[in-house]
Amino acid sequence: MDDKNLHTVQIDGQKRIYVTAVRDVESVTDEKISLLLFNDKKLTVIGQSLKMGGFSKQNATFVAEGVVLEVKYGYKKGSLIKKLLK
Repeated sequence: MDDKNLHTVQIDGQKRIYVTAVRDVESVTDEKISLLLFNDKKLTVIGQSLKMGGFSKQNATFVAEGVVLEVKYGYKKGSLIKKLLK
């Protein structure tokens, strides 16, 4: 398995979140952050007063600060259907 398909999520004291293997930042609001990972999954962070601390496309890392309440996984739109039809 390629290292880009492996990712890590680290939450420090519910106040900071670090994510690796991030392909792109889809959206950022005070209550929701949506990230696209290299394995075609979507990672959504739900919280309060969320602010992007940094995103390095070269290193594929993302950092945000605020109150992290929930982390959800999903698929990028259309990718689940593509996988089912293969």
